[in-house]
Amino acid sequence: MIYHNGEVIDWRNPVVYVIWYGNFGADIETQLILADFTSGIGSTPYFQINSTYPDASGHTPSGALTYGGAGADPNYSHGVELTASDIRGIVADSILGGQVPLDPSAVYIVFASPDVSSTATGFCIPNAPPHHGYGVVNGSTFRYGFVGHALRVRSSRHPSSKPSTMASHLPTPNGNLGADAMVSTLAHVA
Repeated sequence: MIYHNGEVIDWRNPVVYVIWYGNFGADIETQLILADFTSGIGSTPYFQINSTYPDASGHTPSGALTYGGAGADPNYSHGVELTASDIRGIVADSILGGQVPLDPSAVYIVFASPDVSSTATGFCIPNAPPHHGYGVVNGSTFRYGFVGHALRVRSSRHPSSKPSTMASHLPTPNGNLGADAMVSTLAHVA
């Protein structure tokens, strides 16, 4: 890994909150896999790798991570084609609505259902890195990441979308290609 002079999170025990955006009602298995990964990754040997990368001041992350809970936006309050501003708005709405607390030292992850896209942030564009950034609520800055559904589908909500080109017969760790690919993206965001 190469340090690009960006912020290195040097919290002792950061918290991650999840926001389920879109229709996950029929996809409980994906939610369970992602919640299990998010709640179990902290302090594992994989996540401890982060503690070996200091910033310019020598600060390093602890390698710990705590799952703080989740909120949901099943009504597509920001539509199905999200901009970076929309994603920040989804997090802000969840905080202001009391679904997740405002915690300036936390990270908020927005998981999108298969009928949601975000080409403005690079999602659905080959070789684009995962999207993450900052937002502000009530004068406090928050950090967020966006993880689009790996099995993006054509739908009546988004008829111009293209189905995933990933082969559905590939073996994956949990037997759920969409969830396992999203876990891989989440690991990159973290």
